[in-house]
Amino acid sequence: MRIIHKGYLNSGLAAQKAERNIELLKKALKNTPDDAFLYFYLGQAYSERLKPDKAIGAYEQEESLGGRLDIGFLSMVAVSKCACLKQLNRLDEAVAAVESACQTFSDYPDIHFLAGEIFFEKGE
Repeated sequence: MRIIHKGYLNSGLAAQKAERNIELLKKALKNTPDDAFLYFYLGQAYSERLKPDKAIGAYEQEESLGGRLDIGFLSMVAVSKCACLKQLNRLDEAVAAVESACQTFSDYPDIHFLAGEIFFEKGE
């Protein structure tokens, strides 16, 4: 048996699902405000909806909880936050964040690739 999921092919439907997820995550955070995973997923949902400023806020909330995620999630938070800073053209902040992330996650190639993109945008 083969199952083909086409629920995200329609961009309007994908946007509706992302908005639904944002509302569900915000509601869940009212009940468990110290859940780092919820902040991570909220940041991802905001990024999907092209709201990088709100995504950064969610990632910073996750970071304020003191590293409760495992290393795989922490590296994704770092990459996502740097990508949002780049998207907002906050390049000086992006450089500082990506340089720190490159030291912390030196074996994670995505952060090095993103560092290259950020430095390229800055003309360096």
